[in-house]
Formats: sequence, C-alpha cells, structure tokens
Amino acid sequence: MLHKTTIPGIEHLQIDNQHGGMLAARRLKELECQRFIFLHHLNSSLPESISDYALARMNGFRAYLEKNGLAAEAKGIQTQGSSIYIPQDFSDVISDIRQGETTGFFAESDYMAFALVQELNVHGLNSRIGHDIFVIGYDDNPITLLAKPQITSIHQHFCELGQQGMELLISKIMGTEYKPQIPLPTLVVRNSA
Repeated sequence: MLHKTTIPGIEHLQIDNQHGGMLAARRLKELECQRFIFLHHLNSSLPESISDYALARMNGFRAYLEKNGLAAEAKGIQTQGSSIYIPQDFSDVISDIRQGETTGFFAESDYMAFALVQELNVHGLNSRIGHDIFVIGYDDNPITLLAKPQITSIHQHFCELGQQGMELLISKIMGTEYKPQIPLPTLVVRNSA
C-alpha cells in the first residue's frame, strides 16, 4: 500500500507500515523472544478503534511471526482521549510480564514505547530492558534518545517521501506519467532491543 487513491482523482503517498511491523517482528525473533506483544492506542471514547496505520503495523508484525510459527498478542493502552501516556496506563502490561520469559514489545509509536520504558524503570525492571525485555517503537522520534535505555525504532523516510510527492504533483501538473519509488522504513537498533 505504497501509492494509492482513496478519493477518486486524489492521490497520496504512504509509508509501508506493514513492512515496518515485519521489521520489528524479525528483530524480536532474532533476539529469541518467547512472547511478542503489540501495543496500540485505545481511545476511551472509542474503545474498539485502532488507527489504520497501527492496524497495518500490527498486521505486518503478526504476519511475519505467523509465517515463522509464532504468535503475537495485541494489547490496547487506554488513555482519556489523547495520545499522551501516563505510567498508570501500563499497569496491566507490567503486571503481566512473566519472570524467566523473554518478552518483546512493539509499540505503535515511539511515544508509547517511551512511556513503557519509563514505567518499566519505575517498577525496577530497567536492568532487564535489552536483556529479557525488549522494546521497539515506531517513527524514530528524537524522544527515543532521551529514554534510559535508548529505544530501538522503525525509521520512516519522510524527506524522501516528500520528494516523491513533489515529483508526483509536478508530473500531474505537466501531464506526464510518474511512478513514485517509496523508500521502505528501516530499523534503527539502539539499547532497548
């Protein structure tokens, strides 16, 4: 789903979020995780909703694991209508971490991954992050560098995407054909996974 038309006559470019999910799953498999958990945002006013981009990330994550005979769990993190996470939002996730079991978390965003790492630190689990608890975020936001430990993330090449978008727009104006070459997201490995 790299280049698509959702409104007749209006084209847009989109990062391949499914590929990003696959990259996260592959990394956690390489780290020999026994348990794989996808964390996504839940809005308190729409508890069954999940964004299209989060769904694509989750689908890529699950598909890679299933292809390798593994399963992924999905856990929604409920907030009060915003994407600002507070430590209490992760209490169920933290209490569900099992001793002696290598667990890999893939968060739909770096903000969510950052909040998870902060909460793991509060619960005294910081020494396990990067050893038997692994965390991967999405977006390669600068906040990943502020976490202790720094967070592994999926990087999206927005500058290149913007350039491809401009080329597509110019081709439409000029009446020429142009096929965008959208760069795939890449994994940026840091200390958390």
